[in-house]
Amino acid sequence: MEDHYISISCLPLPTFIQGGYAIFEPGENHPNRNDLQYFLLIFIVKGQLFISEDGENYTINANEMFILLPRHHHYSWKPTETQTEYYWVHFSITGKWVQAKEPVKVGSEIDIPTLHYFTPTVTMYLKKKRSFTNKENLFSLINRILKIVPTKTTLASGKPNNYLLIYYK
Repeated sequence: MEDHYISISCLPLPTFIQGGYAIFEPGENHPNRNDLQYFLLIFIVKGQLFISEDGENYTINANEMFILLPRHHHYSWKPTETQTEYYWVHFSITGKWVQAKEPVKVGSEIDIPTLHYFTPTVTMYLKKKRSFTNKENLFSLINRILKIVPTKTTLASGKPNNYLLIYYK
């Protein structure tokens, strides 16, 4: 399924929820999540992430991006082998979306005012998994969106939280 596309209606536009930067040491796993209500967009900076979505295993390498679907089960199918670092972005949509082998034009979920003779249907097409180039510009843009401030926290279990917290100014 890594060659599939996620087609998202952009009327209304997707909404940024939160994001950050994760660092996993060798032997650590991505959290096991079931029924998360947001899309999860991952950009691997270093290492490899072994993640499964609804039983389909994926290996995401440095300089690759990957998108997990809302309300689907995702978890590590294998612990990280090397230090792995990635940006993560949660976003939500209230419009329609579909995952398919080919891009699909998706109509708006909201009524388009009839006073306008033409309102385009805007569909965003994201490949489920793909490599990216020009990582300096991409990471700079992500950092500007996230406004990352490095912060170490501890989970209730006493284990360090490897996610950086986001502060909005």
